[in-house]
Amino acid sequence: MKKKTKIVLLILILCIVGGVIAFIFFGKKQPNIITVEGQKYDLSKNFQVVVGKMIEDDIDVYRPSGSYQLYDEDGKFINGSGGLINAGDIFAEEKDRTDRFYSDIAEEMIDEHGNLISKVFYFYDMEDNEIRSDFGISSTEDIEKLDSDTFIETDSPIQLGCDYGYTAVFVNGKPLDFSDYEKQLDELKEVEYSANPTIGGVLMKFTPHHQAFGTRFNGDFFRTCHTYEQLEEIFKKYSNSLDEDLLITFAMEDAYQQLEDEEATSFIVVTFGVDEEEENVNMYYNEFYFDEDWDPDKFRPDAE
Repeated sequence: MKKKTKIVLLILILCIVGGVIAFIFFGKKQPNIITVEGQKYDLSKNFQVVVGKMIEDDIDVYRPSGSYQLYDEDGKFINGSGGLINAGDIFAEEKDRTDRFYSDIAEEMIDEHGNLISKVFYFYDMEDNEIRSDFGISSTEDIEKLDSDTFIETDSPIQLGCDYGYTAVFVNGKPLDFSDYEKQLDELKEVEYSANPTIGGVLMKFTPHHQAFGTRFNGDFFRTCHTYEQLEEIFKKYSNSLDEDLLITFAMEDAYQQLEDEEATSFIVVTFGVDEEEENVNMYYNEFYFDEDWDPDKFRPDAE
């Protein structure tokens, strides 16, 4: 009886350990996984392959900037397709962000790392369009599921134009802890930084690469701000979440440094925006990485 009891206990322990391991490896929420109309897509994979697969699955995907163009099953533009746009589509684009830097910095970056590339996916009216993030977010009711230690709340996200939003930054699949950057925020509040006006103000001291991130601080008027108070004076015209947006920018700068130091192959920014009037949730996915061979002509219909 004792021997049988030990065997049963051993089996029970193995089951528990196996369940914990399964939860760690299979229960982890992934920022790059999205489900659209029952089909799962890994947004971190090759951009044209992911978009092409969506098209094959009868999901219309458009480029969001310039003249709207629909992608084909090879992830290339369809000429003259802009007139087909409708409210239920996914918007996606892969862009070179290297030109956001001054020419000498850009040249050095390309020589050492390649071009800094960003791919973005915009998902609108998630519940109505049967879109669900791996975090379980699709509707306004789902927002409560977001981990407050992972996502930080801000005013209306500039990418989504909603009433308020939640943003997280991921490196190697793990969320960065925004509380790690509160010391930097305190330092910025005490600094008066007078740099060359063509280079930028206090933001450039703490986040020298922020102009490539597409944050709220991209406007040229922020370049003249040498103190936190000056930032605050301008920022309040657009938002009341200055500190939160600064923490996000600090996290993205940290993620960029890990990318440059080859501690990561990419970093991901995920934002959920809540539209109270329409009672829906939108999502913005942005992934940054270096690519030595990136060519914008690959999207042309006649590209090999």
